[in-house]
This record gives sequence, C-alpha cells and structure tokens, in this order.
Amino acid sequence: MKITNYQSLITNQRFRLTKFFLLFTYLFVFMLACYYASILTCYAKDATPTAKTETPQIKHTPPETHTPPAKEESLEKIRKLKERVATKVAELKEKAKKAYFGEIKNISDSIIFLTTKKGEVRIKVDETTKIFSIGVGGRENITLKDLKEGESIVAFGIL
Repeated sequence: MKITNYQSLITNQRFRLTKFFLLFTYLFVFMLACYYASILTCYAKDATPTAKTETPQIKHTPPETHTPPAKEESLEKIRKLKERVATKVAELKEKAKKAYFGEIKNISDSIIFLTTKKGEVRIKVDETTKIFSIGVGGRENITLKDLKEGESIVAFGIL
C-alpha cells in the first residue's frame, strides 16, 4: 500500500513538472515570436516599396541639415516637460512662502538662526528672501550683511 502511494505521488509530481515545462516552453516560444515580430516590424518600417524594377544605383546624398522628425518630437516633449516643471516649481514656491518674526541668535554665511515664540528657526537666505529690521523708527529693509546678533527682524520668503 505504501509503494502505491509513493508511486502515485511520483507520478503526480512528474505530471506537475511536465505541465510546468510545457507551460514554460509555450511562454518562451511566445516571447521569441514577439521578439522576432518586433524586429520584422522595424525592418518593414525602414523598407519602402518601389514600383521600379530597375537595379538600384548607389547615389551620394549630402547629409541632412535639419533635425529628424523623431528628434524634433523628443525635443518638443522635453520642452513641454521643462515648462510643466517650471510651473510646478513656481506654484510650490508660492505655497511655501512664510514669514518669521524673532530675535537673531546666530548668523552664518547664508543662514540665520532666529529665536521665535515657538522656538528656534533656521532660515536660509537667498535672493528671494526679504529681511526687515524692526526698531523704534519702524521697519527698515536690510541685507544679510547688515544683521547683528540680538536684533529683532522679520524674514519673508521661502524659508
């Protein structure tokens, strides 16, 4: 009885393996057919039917000076993508604009550490950042070079 169970088990496993290899073979043949079809399609696009039955003569043609249509389409797609990215960056910059008011704790090359009511804030200063000094005479537009530690300022921009 045990021998029969082992034999049926082995027969069942052989059937599964045969089924697997058959499926694998069909898949391989299908992929190979798709590959050859794509190659033939490429060659078919390059070949142009001619009505003449004369033997073709080799003629020297000067290189083309204009951009091939495929390259022009690629350049157009790249240009459109650049426009979309620039638009998205402008939208994000507009949304990311903030203002902070506080006392300057530390100043480095292009970074100001500001102490606000909510805690310490790190502000990276670039060409879009506007800094105003708040004093007795009101507010005054100042640059990074004019800042001193302990001074109260308002910084506007993408921070």
